[in-house]
Amino acid sequence: MRRLKSIKTEISSLQRYLWFSLLIKPYRLFRFFRIFVRSVLNKEVSKQIDLYISSTLSRKGRLLIYFDILLANLTLGASITNYFTFNFYNMPFGKRREFITDGQSRRLLYAFNPPKYHEIFLDKYQTYNKFRNYYEREIIIAESTELEFFKEFCIRNRQIFIKPRNLSRGQGARKIEIEESINLESLYQECLDNQVIIEEVIDPHPDLARFHPQSLNTIRITTVVTKNDVRLMKPAFFKMGKNDSINDNWSDGGILAEVDIDTGIIHSFGIDKYLNQYAKHPNSKKHIIGYQIPYWEELKGFVRELALVVPQNRRVGWDITLNNLNKPVLVEGNHYGDFFTFSGNRKLYEETLKEI
Repeated sequence: MRRLKSIKTEISSLQRYLWFSLLIKPYRLFRFFRIFVRSVLNKEVSKQIDLYISSTLSRKGRLLIYFDILLANLTLGASITNYFTFNFYNMPFGKRREFITDGQSRRLLYAFNPPKYHEIFLDKYQTYNKFRNYYEREIIIAESTELEFFKEFCIRNRQIFIKPRNLSRGQGARKIEIEESINLESLYQECLDNQVIIEEVIDPHPDLARFHPQSLNTIRITTVVTKNDVRLMKPAFFKMGKNDSINDNWSDGGILAEVDIDTGIIHSFGIDKYLNQYAKHPNSKKHIIGYQIPYWEELKGFVRELALVVPQNRRVGWDITLNNLNKPVLVEGNHYGDFFTFSGNRKLYEETLKEI
């Protein structure tokens, strides 16, 4: 079994080479075509066209979009999601080349991060154990915690946050109020069955919380460990929840705004996954553009320190925030960490890759 896992790891690591990407491109094209046909038949692509382009687009116009999606995948490895969220339907080919698509991100992922170190970030409890000193809160898992300690943990904190230890993008995450009516034994069993991590709730910096009090609003800064230093990649992002969601994840309906990596000032509209733009937060009405994230230099120093804990994972997207004591707090690290930006940064990553 261990030998088989080792072989799989070695095969995965080949994805860092351009020649390997070209070798398996026919398979990926075939797989994408199957997904595309299924998405057309079940009208998922048509729904995307309605959302992002126009619900009144003619049949001929839709056929041209279908063809263009296939072309974008053939030439750039763009997924259907990439095509719409990168606004490719309004973009000339030369501009499209500035973006890192899902197909291209596989090579960069494995070029920056060897597969044998991925598990540190794939399992959130492993991440906690490795970076315990940077969390500023206690995290437990039910399978290694006695029931009585679990009960004491819940009663002491009055609020807990649970999320699956092996999922991402806020899937399955929820905040639980510990009230007298709650059955802690049933909750403990639920945590056991679903393999979740159980966290103290972060008391956030009040100014960050004002954007959307229901969610923990976080900053994403991506680091790359080069031969000579820790590079902070452009842009950073400020992530905010929206409406009743407790998640600030963009894929879960949250809002992203690009942050100038040098100054910590937000220099773009907030944007949700449907490309709606916000100068102010739609719920709190707090101004987004021009907002100065507090303690920016401290946050940059914090992620530089984080990057050197496991330097073998050369590229990591860090989700961090400030607590109510103005201290930087690690929320989680993402070894994959989408190569996503609204302005394109492929050239920057290709140049940085030469320096690792």
